[in-house]
Amino acid sequence: MPFLLCIIAALYLIAGYFYGSSKLKNYDHLKHTISELGETGSAYEKQVGFGLFLPAGLLFAVTGLLALSDTSAMGLAFSLATGYIVAAFFPCDAGSPSAGSWKQQLHNLGGFIEYAGCIIFIMKAGENDAMLWFIPYKVIGGIVIVCIIITSIPKNPVRGLMQKIAELLLLACLLRLLY
Repeated sequence: MPFLLCIIAALYLIAGYFYGSSKLKNYDHLKHTISELGETGSAYEKQVGFGLFLPAGLLFAVTGLLALSDTSAMGLAFSLATGYIVAAFFPCDAGSPSAGSWKQQLHNLGGFIEYAGCIIFIMKAGENDAMLWFIPYKVIGGIVIVCIIITSIPKNPVRGLMQKIAELLLLACLLRLLY
């Protein structure tokens, strides 16, 4: 059951991401982060926050509750849930800067909890020689760290791409742990 919920959450996020990005004329998949789909002041702020991020976050939270027997899967699911739920209630400022309004600061805190938590639990899974296909989880954790560092650099022309790579790796790791 947790595997199925995670599949639903992942497909929902991916579909919502492509649908939302198709609605924004100036959205650049390489440059813009996922959060910028629902940034403060956007015509789609509430739809993205409460129609995409919140349901996905809740699905990850339920996945975590159902995966209590596997600490790594549970932690990874709850870390993802935290990031998406916080993003729903505290949308980023325009351009998702590293500093900004109090909402941006809470948004960044949610993102930090998500990514730091995910990296910790991926590394924990790596202690048991877990692998995603043929890549050890510890290597995946390193790749995610590099992607998040690049994502955190404002005005970086590939920050959106790096975040999407990190998110896909996190989802793939969670699915593999649950399977």
